[in-house]
Amino acid sequence: MPAPKDLTGLKTGRCIVIKRHIIKNDPRKCPTKEWLLKCDCGELFVRRQADITGGYVFECPNCVFRKTQFYLGGKKFGRLHVQDKWEVRESENGRKDRFWWCKCECGNEKWVTASSITLNRTTSCGCYARKIVSRYANETLYPFKHGKCHDPMYQSWISLIHKCYNPKNQAYHIYGHEGYTVCDIWKNSFEEFYNWMVKQKWEKGLIIHTKDNKKEFKPHNCFLISNRKLYDINQRKARLRNLGITYNNKTLLLNEWSKELGINHKLLYTRLKKGLTFEKAIKKKYNQGSGEGFKRKDISDDIIKEMYESGMTIKEINEATNSNVATYRLKKMKIKGRLPIQRNAINTHKIIKEMAAKKATAEEILEKVPYRNKYSLKYRMLVMGFKFNGMKILYD
Repeated sequence: MPAPKDLTGLKTGRCIVIKRHIIKNDPRKCPTKEWLLKCDCGELFVRRQADITGGYVFECPNCVFRKTQFYLGGKKFGRLHVQDKWEVRESENGRKDRFWWCKCECGNEKWVTASSITLNRTTSCGCYARKIVSRYANETLYPFKHGKCHDPMYQSWISLIHKCYNPKNQAYHIYGHEGYTVCDIWKNSFEEFYNWMVKQKWEKGLIIHTKDNKKEFKPHNCFLISNRKLYDINQRKARLRNLGITYNNKTLLLNEWSKELGINHKLLYTRLKKGLTFEKAIKKKYNQGSGEGFKRKDISDDIIKEMYESGMTIKEINEATNSNVATYRLKKMKIKGRLPIQRNAINTHKIIKEMAAKKATAEEILEKVPYRNKYSLKYRMLVMGFKFNGMKILYD
């Protein structure tokens, strides 16, 4: 009889055989040979000798090292270089995760989970996010680290840089587009900006602004205000209202032009603010596009109704009356507006009635109306109340 195999020390997959596993008082009549194994994750488990020699044992049942989780040591993911150092940590809920010791390009080192690395959830120690946020402040500053990223002053500094240099910022059209810049002292150093804000006794709610509408943010040219939005609006209004406007070789202020031309001052200012030229702003009709046309008393409902019954569409009525009263008045009279297609049908009915009064045949009518064939004409005339004998029209 051959001697039994000794598998002690055999390496199979991530497991190593420790010793023979024997159960005292085993109730089984024919117990199989079993061995105690230890996995790389530290777990001990028992497997049959046939499974070990047959190559079916690779890892423990609850191993954190699955075959799909390949060895990451020595590889690079993003800016992280994975080192040949790892450990298994168990969370409060009993889940085991594998952590790898990683070194970033900036020199920092940290523990990162294997899932975060393989799924690209973590690509750096955090320096890449800081570079993205501060790329408008200084493109060469990397890594940027001061420990005050959660400070409200840091958010104010980032906001100031972005609204002057980032075209995607909501306030860029007010600052960056108008030529506002930030001095190199503040642009390249948050500490300098922080120290200036501390000296000015900055509080939450105060906002930085330039003096005398100068277009550079620097220490000797800025101050803090409590309501920048109101301040900017008032300044823009004052500049626009006090702006001398030349028209017909005559220069006057906006309020003086409104008095001379008899146009409401606020209305004229609003039109200029929307981008209209001064000539278009004063020539634009008072009721155009404003809803005031609905209040015109020189156009009665009877006139609108008469135009509608004559076959005119809403657009044609508005053009004839030089207003937008047709839609409102017809809706008030509970009359549905007519489309150009509907008007064509009305004209066709008139032609059919005029030809029928002359007792014309279907072929003669078909020459005057836009129908494809005589069957379409017959269907329409049946709807209108005419009678047919085959294709012959029956007149009384």
